[in-house]
Amino acid sequence: MIWSTLTEKLLGSRLNPDWTRTLNSLMRNRLNKHDAMLAKLAFQAAVYWIWRERNGRRHQRPPNSIQSMTHTIRVEIHNCLLALRRNSNDDEGEKLLLRWTEVT
Repeated sequence: MIWSTLTEKLLGSRLNPDWTRTLNSLMRNRLNKHDAMLAKLAFQAAVYWIWRERNGRRHQRPPNSIQSMTHTIRVEIHNCLLALRRNSNDDEGEKLLLRWTEVT
């Protein structure tokens, strides 16, 4: 659900809940440059936050909702792209940030 919610507008018909197919799709790079980078960033963030949630539950922390986790991931990606924009000498960071705001 988290992966689908994060990437439904970015990946469109390429969205697949099967992790093996998703990984293969991300490695094939059939998306344009910016969408491919955003999809990989979203994948990395989703895996990390799902792992954190799993660990939290194993250590008796209260569970977070899917909506809460998705929001957190979106904010983290946005912050990462803001930092990239500030530190890049070209306009690639700006393009990525604009594209992310279009698809979220």
